[in-house]
Amino acid sequence: MERRPCCSLLVLVLMASVALSLIGYKHIQTDVLKKITSELMFSETSERRTNLDLTNLNLEFQNKKLEVDIIQKDFHDLDVEIKKMVLDQQKMAEEVKACQGSLATINENIAGVEKEKADVEGNFAASKTKWTEVMTNLQKKLQQPSPVCAHLKMGTDANGQCPKTVMQNTTKQENKKS
Repeated sequence: MERRPCCSLLVLVLMASVALSLIGYKHIQTDVLKKITSELMFSETSERRTNLDLTNLNLEFQNKKLEVDIIQKDFHDLDVEIKKMVLDQQKMAEEVKACQGSLATINENIAGVEKEKADVEGNFAASKTKWTEVMTNLQKKLQQPSPVCAHLKMGTDANGQCPKTVMQNTTKQENKKS
């Protein structure tokens, strides 16, 4: 029987070793499971973050795409407006050229008219000077007694053409001669 206790003891030690080994193995497996669970949670969290980042990036991409569409529309509108302004500017440039041509013609006409005016004024001044001289001479002649009045006698009707003083002087001269 001694063998039995030894065998029992050996079996008991063997069972204790197996139990301790199983407990150690279970403990190691629990640690591995905790690590795997932690890694799984970390990877799920990372995946959720990645999905959120992708969603955010997708939303940001859509926003940027909308902004690009708006900018393209504004660019197109501005391009149309610029083309319209360029056409208006070309029309105005043509109108300015036409006006400048008209202005040149008008200036030429004005220069011709001013030349004519200067010529007319010069001719008028010359004529005026001549006529003034003629009028002055005529006025002098009007103020001088007419030689005809010297031959008229006092009683003759001269219709007021000869001044009486001239007639009286003429009469006195005739009286002196006689």
